[in-house]
Amino acid sequence: MAVLELTPDDLAATRFALSPMAELVGALLILGGRSRPPGLGGWASQAGPRYLALRQADSFLAALTDLMCTTTWLPDFICRPPRGMNTAFADELAAVRGTPAARARADLVLSSQQRPLAPELDQGDIPAAAARSLSAAWSELLAPDWPRLRGILERDVIHRGGLLAAYGWNRAFGSLAAGLHWEADGRIAIPALTGPSHRIEGGELTLVPNGFGGSWLSLDPPRAYAFHYPARGTAALQDTAADVSGGIERLIGRPRARLLRPEHPGQHQPAVPATWHEPRRDQHPSGHPPPSRPDQPGPVRPHRPVPPHPARRRACGRPF
Repeated sequence: MAVLELTPDDLAATRFALSPMAELVGALLILGGRSRPPGLGGWASQAGPRYLALRQADSFLAALTDLMCTTTWLPDFICRPPRGMNTAFADELAAVRGTPAARARADLVLSSQQRPLAPELDQGDIPAAAARSLSAAWSELLAPDWPRLRGILERDVIHRGGLLAAYGWNRAFGSLAAGLHWEADGRIAIPALTGPSHRIEGGELTLVPNGFGGSWLSLDPPRAYAFHYPARGTAALQDTAADVSGGIERLIGRPRARLLRPEHPGQHQPAVPATWHEPRRDQHPSGHPPPSRPDQPGPVRPHRPVPPHPARRRACGRPF
């Protein structure tokens, strides 16, 4: 059981963060066959062919994924603790590329856990090879879905922050993973993870949601530590950009959505008016704006007061 030991000051400085690199690692763990969290089968089926093509073209990525899927200690130089909510993948990739080659090899040997290091991984410039492979994997697997995935992670952080504000750290920590609990002496026990205890002692502790069900510790002692936990609502990741048309149908209805699509692929669609109040004149043979529809207000006409009707005057003045 892994344990994090915090002082009151460490606990007060604890915050949430996002890590695009950790999302890529979680995605590779799913595509590599290590786990398949509920709700992500559709995404895995869509991304599977692209992942297989990457494996065939990049032996380093294939060996690195196999290593991460069979170890209990992910390479630290790849899974670094993020600093905040605005972490960019380019910055994390630069940190991987800037790792000393000796440290990168030592991390891979530690992750191999007394097994021989794969020849594909035992290269002269491991950080550069890892950066190339991870950059290609990001572009093919996650970059198109990152805006949607980031929204899912941000909603999870909002939910956990609400628990923290309403119930305190004990409830907030308890919601992150099964069995995880915060003890009164400042110890955070994580039964699902194995490993030694870690004393923060003035370092940074961040809580990082993972959209692919990942749960692990990333360490960069004594600077920073991070606990990655499974995020909520990740089934929405299956609604990829290919299903946007279905979203339009759910929003305005199927008949109206059909009117917005061309009858044949590639067919030119008429330009949309600047506003609904300014219909295009060239869309009517007469050169004048077409008659307004119920959902399209027409031009505003001058107001003319309606003269009172004599019968209404008599009715209103009739005594009861």
